[in-house]
Amino acid sequence: MIIKLVRVTGFIFINIFYFLIYFKRLRFNVFDSLLPLNFNLANGTSQIGAKLRVRYGVVFNVSSGKLKIGDGCFFNNYCSINCHHEIIIGDNVLFGESVKVYDHDHIFSADYGVDKNQFKTSKVEIGNNVWLGSNAIILKGVSIGDNAVIAAGSVVTKNVPASHVFINGKLKKIS
Repeated sequence: MIIKLVRVTGFIFINIFYFLIYFKRLRFNVFDSLLPLNFNLANGTSQIGAKLRVRYGVVFNVSSGKLKIGDGCFFNNYCSINCHHEIIIGDNVLFGESVKVYDHDHIFSADYGVDKNQFKTSKVEIGNNVWLGSNAIILKGVSIGDNAVIAAGSVVTKNVPASHVFINGKLKKIS
C-alpha cells in the first residue's frame, strides 16, 4: 500500500513538474495522466488529454509544431512521436510497441545530400478508437479514420478510411 502511494505521488509530482516548466505550451490533466516518458518540447505546443497511459521508453519530440493527444490513449514500450508541424491523435488510441509517427521528411538533394535542418512537413491525424500494431510507422500527410486498425509492421504513407484494417498497403473493411 505504501509503495503504491509513493508511486502515485511520484507521478503527480512529475506531472506538476512538466506543468510548471511548460505551462504555456503544454496542457494536460495533472491528476489523471501518468507521464513516465521523455518529453522534448522546443518551440512547439502540446495538449495531452486525461488518462494518458505510457510504458517504458516513450518519447515525444515536439520541435516546432503542435501535438494534441486525446483522452484515454495508451502508448506501449518504445513508441516515438516526432512533430515539426502538427500531429493530432484522437481519443482511446492504442499504440503497440515501437510505433513511430512522423509529420516530416528531411529535405534531400542529390547535390548536397540530406539537409539536417530543413524539412517537408504535413499534418498527421489519427482518429478515435484506432489501434496501431507494434512497429507500425505513420508518415507525414496521413489521416487515419475512426475505428481503424493498422497491422503490426505496416508503413502507412496514404490515408486509411474509418472502420478499415490496413495490412501492408491493402485495406479491408471492418464489418
